[in-house]
Amino acid sequence: MVALTACAFVLSVTGCQLNGSVSPSPTPSGEPPRPFTVMSTDSVRVTDPAAITDAASAVVSLNVFQRLMTADPGQSVLKPDAARDCIFTSTTIYSCTLNEGLTFHNGHPLTASDVKFSIQRATRLNVAGSSTSMLSSLRRIETPDEQTVRFLLSRPDTQFAWALASPAASIVDEEVYPQDDVRPPTESVVGSGPFAVAHRDERSLLLTRHGTYVGRNPAQMQALEYRTVPDSASIEDAMANGKVDVVWRGLNAA
Repeated sequence: MVALTACAFVLSVTGCQLNGSVSPSPTPSGEPPRPFTVMSTDSVRVTDPAAITDAASAVVSLNVFQRLMTADPGQSVLKPDAARDCIFTSTTIYSCTLNEGLTFHNGHPLTASDVKFSIQRATRLNVAGSSTSMLSSLRRIETPDEQTVRFLLSRPDTQFAWALASPAASIVDEEVYPQDDVRPPTESVVGSGPFAVAHRDERSLLLTRHGTYVGRNPAQMQALEYRTVPDSASIEDAMANGKVDVVWRGLNAA
C-alpha cells in the first residue's frame, strides 16, 4: 500500500538521517548552501492527503502533515505522533489523547475537532486507491473535549491504529480545507508536521523546518528539497556534479 511504501523513505529522512548533525550541502565558493536534496523521477501529483494514491505524493503527506500514530523506519510497532497516547478501552472503542500545544503551520491550534473533521472528510471523499479503505471499520467519532478523540468501531479491528498512521488519516485544518472537495495542488498546503511547504512547482518541492512541531519526528535540518527529473541520465548528471544527496526511485539498472 502507498502509505507504507513511502513511509520508509520519508520517516528515514525526518527520523533516522536527521537525528544527527547535518551540515549544509557544499556549493561553489560564494554561493549560498543548497538545501538537502532528494531526487527522483516520480513527481508529486497530489498535496491533499485525503486523495493521495501514489508514493511520491505521500512524501508530502508524511512530512508536512501529522497523524495520531506513526511508525519508525523498518519497525512494525506504532508510536504516538500528534497523540500523547492511544488505547483500546474496549474491543470497539479506540481512544486518543492529543499532545498539548499542537499548531498548524498557519498558527491555528490543532484540536480534537480538526482530527474528527479530517478523518470524516477522508471517509466522505473516499478517493479510490487511497488509504481510506483502512478506515472501513469506523462507525463514529466523538470528541468529548479539545484533547480527546474517541473512535467507535463497527467491529473489532486490531489494525485500526495502522489506519490512523496512513496518509488518509492526516490531520488538516478544518478552517482551510473544504469538507466535500479535494483541495487542488495549486492551493497552499497547511499541515502540522515537521516540515512546512515553502515553495512548490512542477519540478521542485521545498520544505522548511516547522519550529513549533510537537510530535515524535522533529526535523533536524532547516530545509529539504524534493526535486523531480525526467530520467536516470539527469540523476546521474546531478550525482556527478554534487547536486543531490539522496536518490529515491529513478536510476536505471546500470
